[in-house]
Amino acid sequence: MRVLVDGITWRNPTQRGVQRYFFEVLSRMEPSVNVDIWVKEGIHGEVPGNCRVLEPRNGYYPRRRDLPGRIRAWAAWRRCRREFGGYDVFHSTFFTRPLVEGPAEVVTVHDMIPERFPWLCYWPGCAEHVEDKRRAMEAAKVCVTVSEASAREVKAFYPHVAAKVRVTQLGADHLVASAAQVEAGRLHEPEYALYVGDRNGYKNFAVVLEAMLHRAWPKGVDLVLVGPPFSVHEALGVRRMGLESRVRHCGVVSTAELQRAYRDAKAFVFPSLAEGFGFPLLESQSLGCPVIASDIEVFHETGGESVLYFDPRSPESLAHSMQGMMDDRVRSELVSRQPMNVRRFSWDRCAMQTLQAYRAAAGGRSDPVSGTGNGTGKR
Repeated sequence: MRVLVDGITWRNPTQRGVQRYFFEVLSRMEPSVNVDIWVKEGIHGEVPGNCRVLEPRNGYYPRRRDLPGRIRAWAAWRRCRREFGGYDVFHSTFFTRPLVEGPAEVVTVHDMIPERFPWLCYWPGCAEHVEDKRRAMEAAKVCVTVSEASAREVKAFYPHVAAKVRVTQLGADHLVASAAQVEAGRLHEPEYALYVGDRNGYKNFAVVLEAMLHRAWPKGVDLVLVGPPFSVHEALGVRRMGLESRVRHCGVVSTAELQRAYRDAKAFVFPSLAEGFGFPLLESQSLGCPVIASDIEVFHETGGESVLYFDPRSPESLAHSMQGMMDDRVRSELVSRQPMNVRRFSWDRCAMQTLQAYRAAAGGRSDPVSGTGNGTGKR
Protein backbone atom coordinates (compact mmCIF):
# COMPACT_ATOMS: atom_id res chain seq x y z
CA MET A 1 0.00 0.00 0.00
CA ARG A 2 1.23 3.47 -0.92
CA VAL A 3 0.08 6.38 1.22
CA LEU A 4 0.61 10.06 0.47
CA VAL A 5 0.33 12.50 3.38
CA ASP A 6 0.19 16.24 2.81
CA GLY A 7 2.85 18.07 4.81
CA ILE A 8 0.89 21.19 5.70
CA THR A 9 1.00 20.54 9.44
CA TRP A 10 4.83 20.50 9.29
CA ARG A 11 4.83 24.01 7.81
CA ASN A 12 3.30 25.45 10.99
CA PRO A 13 5.66 25.51 14.00
CA THR A 14 2.73 26.05 16.40
CA GLN A 15 0.96 22.79 15.47
CA ARG A 16 2.98 20.73 17.94
CA GLY A 17 0.10 18.51 19.05
CA VAL A 18 -0.96 17.69 15.48
CA GLN A 19 2.66 17.06 14.48
CA ARG A 20 3.04 14.70 17.44
CA TYR A 21 -0.08 12.80 16.34
CA PHE A 22 1.13 12.25 12.78
CA PHE A 23 4.70 11.49 13.88
CA GLU A 24 3.61 8.78 16.32
CA VAL A 25 1.07 7.21 13.94
CA LEU A 26 3.14 7.26 10.76
CA SER A 27 6.29 6.02 12.50
CA ARG A 28 4.35 2.89 13.49
CA MET A 29 3.15 1.96 10.00
CA GLU A 30 3.81 -1.62 8.89
CA PRO A 31 6.94 -2.06 6.69
CA SER A 32 4.70 -3.00 3.76
CA VAL A 33 3.01 0.42 3.92
CA ASN A 34 5.06 3.05 2.09
CA VAL A 35 4.35 6.56 3.36
CA ASP A 36 5.43 9.68 1.50
CA ILE A 37 5.00 13.20 2.88
CA TRP A 38 4.44 15.91 0.30
CA VAL A 39 5.69 19.36 1.34
CA LYS A 40 5.73 22.69 -0.49
CA GLU A 41 7.86 24.64 1.99
CA GLY A 42 10.26 24.13 4.87
CA ILE A 43 9.55 21.58 7.59
CA HIS A 44 9.11 22.45 11.26
CA GLY A 45 9.25 19.55 13.68
CA GLU A 46 10.36 15.95 13.42
CA VAL A 47 9.38 13.74 10.49
CA PRO A 48 9.21 9.95 10.95
CA GLY A 49 12.37 8.25 9.70
CA ASN A 50 10.41 5.62 7.79
CA CYS A 51 8.71 8.27 5.61
CA ARG A 52 10.06 9.79 2.43
CA VAL A 53 9.72 13.57 2.00
CA LEU A 54 8.71 14.75 -1.47
CA GLU A 55 9.72 18.25 -2.54
CA PRO A 56 7.94 20.21 -5.31
CA ARG A 57 9.43 19.61 -8.76
CA ASN A 58 9.17 23.21 -9.98
CA GLY A 59 9.50 26.08 -7.57
CA TYR A 60 8.31 28.92 -9.81
CA TYR A 61 5.45 30.00 -12.06
CA PRO A 62 6.71 30.99 -15.53
CA ARG A 63 5.62 34.19 -17.18
CA ARG A 64 3.07 34.03 -19.94
CA ARG A 65 5.64 34.68 -22.70
CA ASP A 66 8.24 32.31 -21.22
CA LEU A 67 7.47 29.40 -23.56
CA PRO A 68 10.42 27.15 -22.49
CA GLY A 69 9.53 27.76 -18.84
CA ARG A 70 5.88 26.98 -19.45
CA ILE A 71 6.84 23.74 -21.20
CA ARG A 72 9.08 22.73 -18.26
CA ALA A 73 6.28 23.57 -15.80
CA TRP A 74 3.79 21.57 -17.86
CA ALA A 75 6.17 18.57 -17.97
CA ALA A 76 6.71 18.80 -14.19
CA TRP A 77 2.95 18.90 -13.66
CA ARG A 78 2.53 15.81 -15.83
CA ARG A 79 5.17 13.95 -13.80
CA CYS A 80 3.46 15.05 -10.59
CA ARG A 81 0.09 13.78 -11.83
CA ARG A 82 1.56 10.40 -12.78
CA GLU A 83 3.27 10.02 -9.41
CA PHE A 84 0.26 11.09 -7.36
CA GLY A 85 -2.01 8.83 -9.35
CA GLY A 86 -0.04 5.81 -8.14
CA TYR A 87 -1.03 6.15 -4.49
CA ASP A 88 -3.71 4.08 -2.83
CA VAL A 89 -4.54 6.59 -0.09
CA PHE A 90 -4.20 10.34 0.36
CA HIS A 91 -4.26 11.38 4.03
CA SER A 92 -5.01 15.05 4.59
CA THR A 93 -3.49 16.74 7.65
CA PHE A 94 -5.32 20.02 7.18
CA PHE A 95 -8.32 19.49 4.89
CA THR A 96 -6.44 19.59 1.61
CA ARG A 97 -7.41 17.62 -1.48
CA PRO A 98 -5.17 15.43 -3.72
CA LEU A 99 -3.89 17.01 -6.92
CA VAL A 100 -5.32 14.19 -9.03
CA GLU A 101 -8.20 11.77 -8.83
CA GLY A 102 -7.39 8.21 -7.92
CA PRO A 103 -6.16 7.91 -4.32
CA ALA A 104 -8.84 7.21 -1.73
CA GLU A 105 -9.08 10.20 0.59
CA VAL A 106 -8.77 10.01 4.38
CA VAL A 107 -9.11 13.13 6.51
CA THR A 108 -8.42 13.59 10.22
CA VAL A 109 -10.84 15.90 12.04
CA HIS A 110 -9.37 16.88 15.40
CA ASP A 111 -12.29 18.97 16.65
CA MET A 112 -15.33 21.03 15.66
CA ILE A 113 -14.45 24.06 17.80
CA PRO A 114 -14.81 26.74 15.05
CA GLU A 115 -18.27 25.38 14.29
CA ARG A 116 -19.34 25.22 17.97
CA PHE A 117 -17.86 28.57 19.02
CA PRO A 118 -17.74 30.82 15.94
CA TRP A 119 -17.80 33.92 18.19
CA LEU A 120 -14.67 32.70 20.00
CA CYS A 121 -12.75 31.44 16.94
CA TYR A 122 -12.09 34.51 14.86
CA TRP A 123 -8.90 34.51 12.86
CA PRO A 124 -8.22 35.48 9.23
CA GLY A 125 -9.46 32.69 6.99
CA CYS A 126 -11.61 30.99 9.64
CA ALA A 127 -14.67 30.86 7.37
CA GLU A 128 -12.57 29.38 4.55
CA HIS A 129 -11.15 26.84 7.00
CA VAL A 130 -14.62 25.65 7.96
CA GLU A 131 -15.64 25.37 4.32
CA ASP A 132 -12.46 23.47 3.42
CA LYS A 133 -13.17 21.07 6.29
CA ARG A 134 -16.69 20.40 5.04
CA ARG A 135 -15.51 19.74 1.49
CA ALA A 136 -12.71 17.44 2.67
CA MET A 137 -15.07 15.39 4.84
CA GLU A 138 -17.61 15.04 2.04
CA ALA A 139 -14.94 13.94 -0.45
CA ALA A 140 -13.21 11.51 1.94
CA LYS A 141 -13.88 7.80 2.05
CA VAL A 142 -13.06 7.79 5.80
CA CYS A 143 -13.17 10.62 8.35
CA VAL A 144 -10.90 9.90 11.33
CA THR A 145 -11.61 11.64 14.64
CA VAL A 146 -9.38 11.59 17.72
CA SER A 147 -12.06 11.10 20.36
CA GLU A 148 -15.62 9.86 20.77
CA ALA A 149 -16.65 13.39 21.74
CA SER A 150 -15.26 14.80 18.48
CA ALA A 151 -16.98 12.03 16.51
CA ARG A 152 -20.33 12.98 18.01
CA GLU A 153 -19.74 16.63 17.13
CA VAL A 154 -18.90 15.76 13.51
CA LYS A 155 -22.08 13.71 13.20
CA ALA A 156 -24.16 16.47 14.78
CA PHE A 157 -22.94 19.14 12.36
CA TYR A 158 -22.70 16.91 9.28
CA PRO A 159 -25.10 13.96 9.62
CA HIS A 160 -24.57 12.97 5.99
CA VAL A 161 -20.94 11.95 6.71
CA ALA A 162 -21.76 9.96 9.86
CA ALA A 163 -21.23 6.59 8.17
CA LYS A 164 -17.65 7.56 7.28
CA VAL A 165 -16.56 8.48 10.81
CA ARG A 166 -14.04 6.30 12.67
CA VAL A 167 -12.52 7.03 16.08
CA THR A 168 -8.78 6.55 16.68
CA GLN A 169 -8.07 7.83 20.19
CA LEU A 170 -4.61 9.30 20.55
CA GLY A 171 -1.84 7.75 22.59
CA ALA A 172 -0.03 8.99 25.66
CA ASP A 173 2.84 6.53 26.10
CA HIS A 174 5.39 9.00 24.68
CA LEU A 175 4.67 11.28 27.65
CA VAL A 176 5.42 8.87 30.49
CA ALA A 177 8.42 9.89 32.56
CA SER A 178 9.62 8.56 35.89
CA ALA A 179 10.54 10.84 38.75
CA ALA A 180 14.20 9.94 38.19
CA GLN A 181 14.04 11.34 34.65
CA VAL A 182 12.90 14.77 35.80
CA GLU A 183 15.81 17.10 36.54
CA ALA A 184 16.26 18.55 39.99
CA GLY A 185 15.38 22.15 40.79
CA ARG A 186 12.17 24.16 40.92
CA LEU A 187 10.66 26.44 38.29
CA HIS A 188 8.80 28.48 40.93
CA GLU A 189 9.36 28.47 44.69
CA PRO A 190 5.95 29.31 46.25
CA GLU A 191 3.06 26.90 45.82
CA TYR A 192 1.34 27.33 42.48
CA ALA A 193 -1.27 26.13 40.02
CA LEU A 194 -0.02 25.52 36.48
CA TYR A 195 -1.53 26.59 33.15
CA VAL A 196 0.05 25.41 29.87
CA GLY A 197 -0.60 26.46 26.28
CA ASP A 198 -2.53 29.08 24.35
CA ARG A 199 -5.07 31.29 26.12
CA ASN A 200 -7.28 32.62 23.33
CA GLY A 201 -11.04 32.26 22.88
CA TYR A 202 -12.38 28.84 23.81
CA LYS A 203 -9.33 28.18 26.02
CA ASN A 204 -11.26 30.17 28.64
CA PHE A 205 -8.18 31.47 30.43
CA ALA A 206 -9.96 34.47 32.00
CA VAL A 207 -11.88 32.19 34.37
CA VAL A 208 -8.58 31.24 36.04
CA LEU A 209 -7.70 34.86 36.80
CA GLU A 210 -11.21 35.53 38.07
CA ALA A 211 -11.02 32.45 40.31
CA MET A 212 -7.82 33.78 41.88
CA LEU A 213 -9.79 36.80 43.10
CA HIS A 214 -12.41 34.65 44.82
CA ARG A 215 -12.12 34.19 48.58
CA ALA A 216 -12.13 30.38 48.18
CA TRP A 217 -8.84 30.40 46.23
CA PRO A 218 -6.14 29.14 48.64
CA LYS A 219 -3.95 31.87 50.08
CA GLY A 220 -0.33 31.74 49.01
CA VAL A 221 -1.02 29.77 45.81
CA ASP A 222 0.27 31.58 42.72
CA LEU A 223 -0.36 30.89 39.04
CA VAL A 224 2.48 29.84 36.73
CA LEU A 225 1.97 30.10 32.97
CA VAL A 226 3.84 28.25 30.24
CA GLY A 227 3.17 29.27 26.65
CA PRO A 228 3.10 32.28 24.32
CA PRO A 229 3.96 35.68 25.83
CA PHE A 230 1.24 37.96 27.14
CA SER A 231 -0.39 40.24 24.62
CA VAL A 232 -0.70 43.91 25.53
CA HIS A 233 -4.34 43.58 26.57
CA GLU A 234 -3.60 40.44 28.64
CA ALA A 235 -0.83 42.24 30.54
CA LEU A 236 -3.15 45.18 31.15
CA GLY A 237 -5.86 42.84 32.42
CA VAL A 238 -3.54 41.15 34.91
CA ARG A 239 -2.39 44.55 36.15
CA ARG A 240 -5.96 45.86 36.42
CA MET A 241 -6.96 42.82 38.51
CA GLY A 242 -4.02 43.38 40.85
CA LEU A 243 -2.50 39.96 40.10
CA GLU A 244 0.94 41.00 38.88
CA SER A 245 2.68 39.65 41.98
CA ARG A 246 0.72 36.35 41.90
CA VAL A 247 1.05 35.47 38.21
CA ARG A 248 4.38 34.38 36.77
CA HIS A 249 4.73 33.93 33.02
CA CYS A 250 7.61 31.60 32.11
CA GLY A 251 7.13 31.80 28.33
CA VAL A 252 8.07 28.84 26.15
CA VAL A 253 10.25 26.53 28.24
CA SER A 254 12.43 23.50 27.59
CA THR A 255 11.14 19.96 28.05
CA ALA A 256 13.10 19.63 31.30
CA GLU A 257 11.64 22.87 32.66
CA LEU A 258 8.12 21.81 31.69
CA GLN A 259 8.58 18.49 33.46
CA ARG A 260 9.69 20.31 36.62
CA ALA A 261 6.72 22.66 36.35
CA TYR A 262 4.31 19.72 36.25
CA ARG A 263 6.11 17.82 39.01
CA ASP A 264 6.05 20.68 41.54
CA ALA A 265 2.62 22.18 40.80
CA LYS A 266 -0.22 21.77 43.28
CA ALA A 267 -2.48 21.19 40.29
CA PHE A 268 -2.63 21.59 36.54
CA VAL A 269 -5.64 23.70 35.54
CA PHE A 270 -7.36 22.97 32.20
CA PRO A 271 -10.33 25.37 31.85
CA SER A 272 -11.18 24.98 28.12
CA LEU A 273 -14.76 25.18 26.94
CA ALA A 274 -13.96 22.57 24.28
CA GLU A 275 -11.03 20.43 23.07
CA GLY A 276 -10.55 17.74 20.48
CA PHE A 277 -8.70 15.41 22.85
CA GLY A 278 -6.71 17.18 25.57
CA PHE A 279 -3.01 16.22 25.41
CA PRO A 280 -1.95 18.42 28.37
CA LEU A 281 -4.27 16.50 30.70
CA LEU A 282 -2.42 13.24 30.07
CA GLU A 283 0.92 15.02 29.94
CA SER A 284 0.29 16.33 33.44
CA GLN A 285 -0.84 12.95 34.76
CA SER A 286 2.17 11.16 33.30
CA LEU A 287 4.36 13.37 35.50
CA GLY A 288 2.32 12.88 38.66
CA CYS A 289 0.56 16.24 38.67
CA PRO A 290 -3.13 16.20 39.71
CA VAL A 291 -5.56 17.79 37.25
CA ILE A 292 -8.43 20.24 37.66
CA ALA A 293 -10.36 20.29 34.38
CA SER A 294 -13.56 21.63 32.88
CA ASP A 295 -16.62 19.48 33.30
CA ILE A 296 -16.99 18.79 29.57
CA GLU A 297 -17.55 15.57 27.66
CA VAL A 298 -14.11 15.14 26.10
CA PHE A 299 -12.29 15.55 29.43
CA HIS A 300 -14.48 12.86 31.01
CA GLU A 301 -13.49 10.62 28.09
CA THR A 302 -9.79 11.42 28.49
CA GLY A 303 -9.54 11.78 32.27
CA GLY A 304 -12.23 9.46 33.61
CA GLU A 305 -12.28 9.29 37.40
CA SER A 306 -8.74 10.60 37.79
CA VAL A 307 -9.62 14.30 37.41
CA LEU A 308 -11.28 16.90 39.66
CA TYR A 309 -13.90 18.62 37.49
CA PHE A 310 -15.35 22.14 37.75
CA ASP A 311 -17.90 24.30 35.93
CA PRO A 312 -15.81 26.15 33.30
CA ARG A 313 -18.16 29.14 33.36
CA SER A 314 -17.89 29.62 37.12
CA PRO A 315 -14.78 31.17 38.72
CA GLU A 316 -16.23 30.21 42.09
CA SER A 317 -16.37 26.54 41.08
CA LEU A 318 -12.72 26.62 40.03
CA ALA A 319 -11.67 28.41 43.24
CA HIS A 320 -13.40 25.78 45.39
CA SER A 321 -11.81 22.98 43.32
CA MET A 322 -8.39 24.52 43.87
CA GLN A 323 -9.16 24.74 47.59
CA GLY A 324 -10.11 21.05 47.61
CA MET A 325 -6.85 20.17 45.88
CA MET A 326 -4.95 21.47 48.91
CA ASP A 327 -6.23 18.44 50.86
CA ASP A 328 -3.46 15.84 50.77
CA ARG A 329 -5.96 12.98 50.75
CA VAL A 330 -7.73 14.34 47.68
CA ARG A 331 -4.45 14.85 45.85
CA SER A 332 -3.13 11.40 46.77
CA GLU A 333 -6.31 9.67 45.63
CA LEU A 334 -6.28 11.44 42.25
CA VAL A 335 -2.57 10.80 41.71
CA SER A 336 -3.00 7.11 42.51
CA ARG A 337 -5.57 6.78 39.70
CA GLN A 338 -3.47 8.53 37.08
CA PRO A 339 -1.09 5.78 35.90
CA MET A 340 -3.96 3.43 35.05
CA ASN A 341 -5.76 6.23 33.20
CA VAL A 342 -2.70 7.14 31.11
CA ARG A 343 -2.20 3.49 30.14
CA ARG A 344 -5.64 3.46 28.49
CA PHE A 345 -4.20 5.44 25.57
CA SER A 346 -1.77 3.73 23.21
CA TRP A 347 -0.09 4.97 20.03
CA ASP A 348 0.23 1.37 18.83
CA ARG A 349 -3.55 0.99 18.95
CA CYS A 350 -4.04 4.38 17.31
CA ALA A 351 -1.69 3.39 14.46
CA MET A 352 -3.44 0.03 14.02
CA GLN A 353 -6.84 1.75 13.80
CA THR A 354 -5.42 4.22 11.29
CA LEU A 355 -4.22 1.32 9.15
CA GLN A 356 -7.71 -0.12 9.29
CA ALA A 357 -9.05 3.23 8.11
CA TYR A 358 -6.60 3.18 5.18
CA ARG A 359 -7.74 -0.32 4.25
CA ALA A 360 -11.39 0.66 4.43
CA ALA A 361 -10.76 3.74 2.29
CA ALA A 362 -8.74 1.89 -0.31
CA GLY A 363 -11.46 -0.75 -0.59
CA GLY A 364 -9.08 -3.69 -0.20
CA ARG A 365 -6.87 -2.73 -3.14
CA SER A 366 -3.78 -3.27 -1.01
CA ASP A 367 -3.29 -5.26 2.18
CA PRO A 368 -1.17 -3.31 4.72
CA VAL A 369 -0.27 -6.52 6.52
CA SER A 370 0.73 -8.87 3.75
CA GLY A 371 1.51 -6.34 1.02
CA THR A 372 -0.72 -8.10 -1.49
CA GLY A 373 -2.78 -6.34 -4.13
CA ASN A 374 -1.31 -3.52 -6.21
CA GLY A 375 1.12 -2.42 -3.48
CA THR A 376 4.62 -3.81 -3.98
CA GLY A 377 5.93 -3.05 -0.49
CA LYS A 378 8.98 -1.45 -2.15
CA ARG A 379 9.98 2.11 -2.87
